Amino acid sequence: MNIIPIPSRLLTDSAVLLVPDGKDVFGDRYKEVKLEKVRICFEKKVRLSSHNTVDTGGGTLYFDCMNSLPAGTEFDTKMKLRIGENRFRIAAAKAVKAESGVHHWELIFI
Repeated sequence: MNIIPIPSRLLTDSAVLLVPDGKDVFGDRYKEVKLEKVRICFEKKVRLSSHNTVDTGGGTLYFDCMNSLPAGTEFDTKMKLRIGENRFRIAAAKAVKAESGVHHWELIFI
């Protein structure tokens, strides 16, 4: 059984992957990789604190191994994402397997 790729019509989003590239005097350095033809699904959670409410937004980014760019990209939790003007930490990077290797990646970001 062969699984079809995620349809291109659903892969309308883009983001920037921040890959650790050493340290300098100001802290961690990152190399930027533009991710294209991905799907981003935001999730909003509101947590009540003693002073006010806090938005703990995050979500999931879907990277299809056939249609998303750049092809061959692999992910881990040391990387970060920039979506628009916001930066997110990758909490989990799950490779969803098919018969012939990885079908797509699911990146849970917070």
